[in-house]
Amino acid sequence: MVDIHNIGKRMKKSRKNANLTQEQLAEKVNLSTNYLSSIERGDKIPRLETFVKIANALNVSADELLMDVIRKDRAVKYTQLCETLLTLTVEESQLINTIIEAIVGEFNRKKK
Repeated sequence: MVDIHNIGKRMKKSRKNANLTQEQLAEKVNLSTNYLSSIERGDKIPRLETFVKIANALNVSADELLMDVIRKDRAVKYTQLCETLLTLTVEESQLINTIIEAIVGEFNRKKK
């Protein structure tokens, strides 16, 4: 079952991250502010065309907005993790890599 409330929450969060008001986003995608508000609250389900317009206006992927609906949410999380890792210094990246290798090694040791 599709959880439209979570989709609406992610749209709202993405809109705020884009520093847009509901009015500004509604204008960009040619919707009424009331309708956009209803989508963000999870009261209304947008048509596919509207959903795509909103995602494009917010510069987010449909996967990000649908991450708990699509079973490939793991890929979205990996993408987000990779984007975060790219912001780190070489030293920070090496430390993270060392930590991950230790954790994976421990998991593998426990499997044996």
